[in-house]
Amino acid sequence: MNDRILAFLRMQQSFDKPHGYPRPAHADMAREEWQAGNVVRGIYQSNYVSVEVPEEELARLEWEFKFPGTAAAAARTFEGTSFEIERSFRLKNTIPNMTMPVVILQGIRDPGQHPEEYFRSADLIPNGRVVLVDAYHFIHTEDPDLVARIARQLFETHNTQRLNKISSEPVTFIYPER
Repeated sequence: MNDRILAFLRMQQSFDKPHGYPRPAHADMAREEWQAGNVVRGIYQSNYVSVEVPEEELARLEWEFKFPGTAAAAARTFEGTSFEIERSFRLKNTIPNMTMPVVILQGIRDPGQHPEEYFRSADLIPNGRVVLVDAYHFIHTEDPDLVARIARQLFETHNTQRLNKISSEPVTFIYPER
């Protein structure tokens, strides 16, 4: 078993099959201007989310995204890549090395990543499991309690003997008052 990664929860991403349609526009996402625009509202108020995201959460996300360099960094993650380049890399380099327990969590209503793309994904990992849930793309926004339960079950089930490797120090991030 991998000693560095205790377990892995993967969400909102293609795995071993090509990304379904519609596909996000990588070329646009690789532009800093696009990232600096209204990306938060464009994503969280689209058909990729099934719930209304509260205004205060959208404002917080926009505030976080406006830090200097954030738009440039987000754009860089899409430079020189494509869905097929990423999939090829996963198939060759990532998936064969996934010896830790893996849960692939996917919403069955995701408009761009369809349940049938994941039917055989768990077969590629010795300790893998696909969990399909009634959600769209941003499962953590739609049902954070569900995501927490699945993550907790994954980490508790597979790491009880290794809990001493997990830090219990809290992380504090203060959102400024408006």
